[in-house]
Formats: sequence, C-alpha cells, structure tokens
Amino acid sequence: TQSTWGDKAVMEHTSNTSTAVAASIISVPPRRDGWKHADLLESPSSTKRLFLMFDINKNGFIEIEELKTVLKSLKLFPTTPMLREIFAEVDFKGDGVIDFEEFYHMRQTGLRCEFNVVAEFKKFAIDRLFRGVITRDCVVKILELEGFAGDELDRLVGEFMLADVDGDGKITYRDLYERLMERVPDEWLTWVAENLQRGVPPSLVVEVLEQNGFRIELANSIVRATKENGKQSMKRNYTDQCSSYIY
Repeated sequence: TQSTWGDKAVMEHTSNTSTAVAASIISVPPRRDGWKHADLLESPSSTKRLFLMFDINKNGFIEIEELKTVLKSLKLFPTTPMLREIFAEVDFKGDGVIDFEEFYHMRQTGLRCEFNVVAEFKKFAIDRLFRGVITRDCVVKILELEGFAGDELDRLVGEFMLADVDGDGKITYRDLYERLMERVPDEWLTWVAENLQRGVPPSLVVEVLEQNGFRIELANSIVRATKENGKQSMKRNYTDQCSSYIY
C-alpha cells in the first residue's frame, strides 16, 4: 500500500535533493501512527480496578506468580528470566512486589514496558464472544466508561484501532505489543536498508519514517544502526508464539 505521507515527504524533499534520488525511493509499507497515551489517561478508580485484576489473592500487592498467572490466561509464556525482567521494570522499589503506587505510576505515565502492554490488553479485551482479542466494541465501551463521547470518542477509537494491522476488526496481543513497545516490523527494516543501498539520503529516510509515525529518535536509531551494521532484523520473543484464542 502506498502511503500518501511517504509521498508527501519525498516531494517536499526534492527541493534539496536531486529528482532522480527522490524518485528512486521505494514505496513505503503501511503507515504506522504514533500512540497518543496522553489522550487515554485513566481515572484513579479505573486504574484501581485494573490493579485488582492482577492482585489475585487480594493482599494489596502484585506478586510475580500472579503476573505469571495473568500472562498464562492470555496464552503468553515468557521464560523465567524474561518474566523477572517484565516484573522488575515496574518494581521500582525493588522489594519483590508491585504495590498500587508503582502500578499507578506505570499507567499514568504511559511507561513503555511489557507489563503495561499486558495491563492495556487486560483492560480492553472484554468481549465475551471474541475471547483473546480486542474488538472495536470493546474499545468503545471502555472509553465510554472513561467519560469520552461524540467526536472525541470516535477519534480515540479510530486511533486505537490503528493497531489492527490486518484490518479484520480485531487487535491481538501481538498487534498491541508491537504498537506500544514500538517494535519495528521487518518490512520497515527492509525498506530502510534497501533505500540506503539505493543511495537515498539518510535524512530523507528519517523524514519519511517520521512522517509515517516513527518517533524521530527511533527513526534516527534505525538509520544509524543500518548504516553501521547493515539490514536490521525485528527482535523476536515470546509474543511471536502467542495467538488469539477466539472461541
């Protein structure tokens, strides 16, 4: 799919770049839009309800075994070292448990960490018919509970559903993980490498990446790594073994 944003970036750059070089840029993969967490801040009561989904024994803390149980319910099976890493990213006090203060900080700051992806998925995957995925109806219901309505609700639902990369109306855990964790898909990494090999200026590659939803820091990092070490590969982990479990 040709992205109009990518085209725009190419056309605007022709004033400083030869027409031949600008025209040689390969068509961009499907657009990635940035995640606007600031628009989706939870109320404290909503964060508390979400916290209780993880605090299974209701002792006021989330323990690592409870996180493991929640992940297992989502058909996610990280290795023990990975599970410890996921937990430690939110255990700011280092006491082996996550209290509500730590969980609240993670949610309100939009911390980019794997625990937050799990929490976001648990919050929105409420459809009893389509278990294991987030549907548009799920997003609408949750955001309505947060007090959004009208045009603002429509806008936020539309932005959230951009995580539905294949357009089937359902967001899998992997879909949400890749968006929130900014895991760069292989097709974009290939696109960067092929354009640099064609002699497209790195600044133009960065510009097109930014116009297609990549943060400028991430775009520069991808281009720099590709120039230094060749084509990069998407980092794979336990999420690549997960699948939606609709039944």
